[in-house]
Amino acid sequence: MGDSRYASYGTDLQDIRKLLPPDFPHYELAPAFIKDIERLPVPKREIVAWTAAIAAEFERENWQIPGFEFASYGLADPIAEGVNEFCVIAWCDPNVKSSGFYRDILVSGHSFNIFVRPAFFSQHSPNVHPYQGRTTCYATAPRVGNPLILTAKHVLEAHLKRRPTQGDTIPLADGTGQMLVDPISMKIMRGTVPFSSPGQIDAAVVETPQGVVPSTGTPFSAEKQVAVWEDTKITFPSGTRDAKVTSVTDTRGSTDPRLDIRVFFDQWGVNGDSGSLILNGTNGVAIYTGEITTASGNSEGVGQHLEQARVAMNLTLLTG
Repeated sequence: MGDSRYASYGTDLQDIRKLLPPDFPHYELAPAFIKDIERLPVPKREIVAWTAAIAAEFERENWQIPGFEFASYGLADPIAEGVNEFCVIAWCDPNVKSSGFYRDILVSGHSFNIFVRPAFFSQHSPNVHPYQGRTTCYATAPRVGNPLILTAKHVLEAHLKRRPTQGDTIPLADGTGQMLVDPISMKIMRGTVPFSSPGQIDAAVVETPQGVVPSTGTPFSAEKQVAVWEDTKITFPSGTRDAKVTSVTDTRGSTDPRLDIRVFFDQWGVNGDSGSLILNGTNGVAIYTGEITTASGNSEGVGQHLEQARVAMNLTLLTG
C-alpha cells in the first residue's frame, strides 16, 4: 500500500535540496561523518549534511515533549501538517492528544520547524524464509559454517514469544509460506540462531541446514548514509514497489546497535512482509519492518537500516 500525499515534493533529490539552505551547515559534526559524506554525490551530500546538523542540534536540547518516543528528520506531511518543508518529526505515544506544530529550532543560522506526530507502530510479521516472515538476503559471518538468512528480529520473536538467543531453532518456509520438509526424515526443516543480535536493532540471522540455500552468492553493499527522498524499491512478496524515503532517524556516521536507525517510506506492506529487502539500485537500504500510523490515520512504511545490521553482526551480504 502507499500514499500520494508526498507527491507535491517533486520527483528527485534536487527538489528536496531546494527546501534546504543554499549553504553548507556550519556545524560541529564528527570528523568520521564528514569524511563519509565527502564521498557522496551532489545533492545527496548536502541533504545528508543538513539532516545530520538538524539531528545534532535537536539532540542537544532537553526537550519536554509529552509522550516523546523518538525523532526523525525529513519531510512534513503536506496534508496533516499543512506545509511542504524539511523538518523535525517528534514521534510520540499514540495517546498524546495534541499534534502538529510544536516550535522551531535554529540550526546553523536557519530555522526548522518541529512537528509532533502521535502514532502507533505495527510490525508486519505474521527462496527460504523464516516462518511468518521474509528473508532479506543471504549472508555469511565469521565462524559460522553454513549460509545465513537475514530477517527482521521481530519475525523470530513472533515465533519464539521472546527475544531470540543463540541455539534457538526456527522453522523454515518457502516463498509461498509452506513449511520446508526434509525429504528423508519428513520433518519440518529448522534453522538455528548462531548468535544473538546486539542492541536494539530489528535484525537477526538464522543458520540454515547444509544444502538448503546456495553456498555462494554475489556480495552487495549497503548504504551507510540514506538521503531523504531517495528512490528505493521494496521487494514485497506481492511484487516490487517503488518507494521514496520520507525521513530518517539520526545517522551521523554511527552504527552503534544500542540505538536503532530507522528509515521511513511512502509505501508500506501487510502482515508477513517483515524482512523484505529495500534497495537503492543494487545497494541495500533497509530491512522492511512494518507500518507506522498517526492518530489521523496516515501511514508510512518503516525499515531497519541495513548497514547498521551488517556492521553489528559482522556480515557479508549476498544476493541469492
